[in-house]
Amino acid sequence: MFLQKIEIQGFKSFANKTILEFNRELTAIVGPNGSGKSNVADAVRWVLGEQSLKLLRGKKAEDVIFAGSDKKNRSGMAEVSIYLNNEDGQAPIEYSELIITRRVFRDGQSEYLLNQNQVRLQDIQLLMARASVGQKTYSVIAQGMIDSVLLASPGERKEFFEEATGVKQYQIKREQSINKLVTTYENLEQAKILVQEIEPRLRVLTRQIKRLERREELEVLLQGLQKKYYRFRYQQLALSCWQVGDGLAAKITLGEERLKTITELQARLAALEKTASWSQTWRELQIKQVGLRNHLSELTREQTLAQAAEEIGHLKRGEGEIALLKQRRQELIEELKLAQTQFSQFNLEIEHGRKQLQSKLEEQVKLVDWFVGLAKGGGSWAESELTKLISEQRELKQHLLSVKSLTEVKTLANQAGAIAERLQILAKHWSEDAASQSPDWDSCWQQRDHLAQEIGGLEANLNQQAIQLSAKQESSERLQASLFKIEASLESKAPVKVKSGETEELGSTIKQVEQELTMIDEKLQELHNQEESSKSDLFKLQRELDRAQNLAQTYSQEKHELELAKARLETKLEDLEREMVQEAPLELIHEIKAAGETETIAEGATALEIKKLKGQLELTGGIEPEVVSDYEQTKTRFDFLTGQITDLEQATQALEAIIQDLDETIAQRFLVSFRAINEKFVEYFKLLFSGGKVQLVLQKIEPSLEEEAGSETTADGQAEVEAKPLSVREKFLAKEKIKAGLFAGVEIQATPPGKKLATIASLSGGEKALASIALICAIISFNPSPFVVLDEVDAALDESNSERFAAILDKLMVHTQFITITHNRATMRRAAVLYGVTMGDDGISKLLSVKLEEAKEMAGKKLNPKT
Repeated sequence: MFLQKIEIQGFKSFANKTILEFNRELTAIVGPNGSGKSNVADAVRWVLGEQSLKLLRGKKAEDVIFAGSDKKNRSGMAEVSIYLNNEDGQAPIEYSELIITRRVFRDGQSEYLLNQNQVRLQDIQLLMARASVGQKTYSVIAQGMIDSVLLASPGERKEFFEEATGVKQYQIKREQSINKLVTTYENLEQAKILVQEIEPRLRVLTRQIKRLERREELEVLLQGLQKKYYRFRYQQLALSCWQVGDGLAAKITLGEERLKTITELQARLAALEKTASWSQTWRELQIKQVGLRNHLSELTREQTLAQAAEEIGHLKRGEGEIALLKQRRQELIEELKLAQTQFSQFNLEIEHGRKQLQSKLEEQVKLVDWFVGLAKGGGSWAESELTKLISEQRELKQHLLSVKSLTEVKTLANQAGAIAERLQILAKHWSEDAASQSPDWDSCWQQRDHLAQEIGGLEANLNQQAIQLSAKQESSERLQASLFKIEASLESKAPVKVKSGETEELGSTIKQVEQELTMIDEKLQELHNQEESSKSDLFKLQRELDRAQNLAQTYSQEKHELELAKARLETKLEDLEREMVQEAPLELIHEIKAAGETETIAEGATALEIKKLKGQLELTGGIEPEVVSDYEQTKTRFDFLTGQITDLEQATQALEAIIQDLDETIAQRFLVSFRAINEKFVEYFKLLFSGGKVQLVLQKIEPSLEEEAGSETTADGQAEVEAKPLSVREKFLAKEKIKAGLFAGVEIQATPPGKKLATIASLSGGEKALASIALICAIISFNPSPFVVLDEVDAALDESNSERFAAILDKLMVHTQFITITHNRATMRRAAVLYGVTMGDDGISKLLSVKLEEAKEMAGKKLNPKT
């Protein structure tokens, strides 16, 4: 690595942009006093991060900016850039060329750039330390500093030798680690103080949170019990409401059906009442019947007179027996007519009774069909028995429709009675749970009993009429047999009958009248039957209407009772909901009302448990809502601080380990390097002084902590005023300062040949300069810097010593680039590049560069034009 170029603009006297280019050979910068030569060395020191205004020969930061002159205004900023060739990789960075720039403005702002990227001063210092560039000591030796090392105190020489031995980079890291460690100690101490302040508050909040957690546990248990308790009660009430509502809907439906039935029955009843037109026909037929009967009586009287006349004729002729037979025949004919008339009337009455029985049996079939809906509640036997009864009842109905004789009617009547008895047995079986089966059982039983009574009465009437019909039939048969005998006797007594024309005609007329009367009687009987049937239907409809109205009234009462029951249940349900709103949160109420399984509980025990939990909650007491947020914030801060304390303690251990490693590295490298520098110092001292003795001695000084950090000492060694109390930071820094120094300082013991001196201060100015040059050359020889800027270090040397110094520079230039600001001709002669610095009346420094090799060639050409 070597310095390729320097760009200066606005720095001190270099107001304009000035560029100085270098190679690895010796470069000399010359010029009259006051021209600004030393400003070049100041520029290099400044760009490498120098912070001491004293070394920069200024008092304020803005003193490095061109202050202006009579002919040029002042600059607003100062900027210096140095270009370093890093092709050999001496600087541990990937760039082959390093451009280090420092810029400062009059407003106080400043910046450091590395290859046009803004960086920190610390980054620049660490990078230069790793590249062995001692920016504060021997890399830039300013004017008047050549003997400062000798004149400095042993402690002040320490920094010089730290850079010289190459441990500066480690000391920078150590200082950074110490600063971090001190900051960590302070943060740790502050964190512990904060933890001590927070911990009591956290304990109080923790107790409150535990109470809150206990309260939450109790609330969870309470809500669980409330959910079971209220859900059970709510579901029970809701189920009861639903059942009552369902029953009410059924009653409403039944009531509507019953009202519909009542309306239909009333319409049918009105229609039957309107069918009274048969009364007029009845009256007309009766009038006609009376007329025909009167006419028949007249004809009969006439016939009787004619027959009497005929009998008298028979008697006159001696035929009295024939007359008696004819009289008896006429009596039998009258009796037979009467018997036939009665027989016909009985047949009509039996037919009417059969129809009534058929109607009642149809009602019984309907009733049995209605029982089918309740058969399942009566068990398998009842269901089977009812099925058989239904089948037999339907068969009985079919037989009634096709009956042809009175015997069949009697048989069917007996079957109907047997079915009724079996129905009574089945009804008795059902009566045990009739109330639970249907609310209409009483009415059904009444209807069943009424039908049974009516069917029994009809059966008795049919039996009575059957007996009478049988008697009339036997009587008719006897009369018919007697009539046949009389007819036979008459045939035998009077084989040839001669009848009078009048009697014959009267008989024919009577027969016609009788036929008409028979027809009228039949019509009257038919009307009578129709009237009886209508009355029966009317009574039947009236009874059905009464039953329907009774049932409708029963349904209405039951509906009213169900409405009251539903209203009571709904009131209880509303009361329960109000209780739930007061006792349970809204989310729990939604869960209670949601569909799902309901656990059966003991209401009393659960209510007591709920009351017990409420009492425990009251004993627990309420906790303000802010406690949770305060606890969370405090706990979070406490956890954060304890975590930070742990991290800081770990960081402290890590930093202490790093510092310990750095201390070991510094100690090892410093001692080795110090011995080597001492040897080189002896070598160059003897070379410059042609003999003599010199030695570097480490001073092991271990001042007390208070003396080092808290008191000040005057030049005569007496303590001034007492120190202030030390802080933790100050004590630690003082302690680390003592630990960092393996030595308190470096003492130089030098004795030129032929002299015996007690101290280095006894040397003359030239001897001091030579001793300082010997020390600097020893350091450069051991730890070569990539470049060294020397500002008139040879000013105090005579010509012979100047030659020796120049010879030493020639040897050191193998590893180090030298840029010297000088007035010494011996140094100028050895320079490859010569820069001249001048200053005009505008107060601005200007450069004139000459490459001596080219100048020699040009001079040779002028001296020898032929070449």
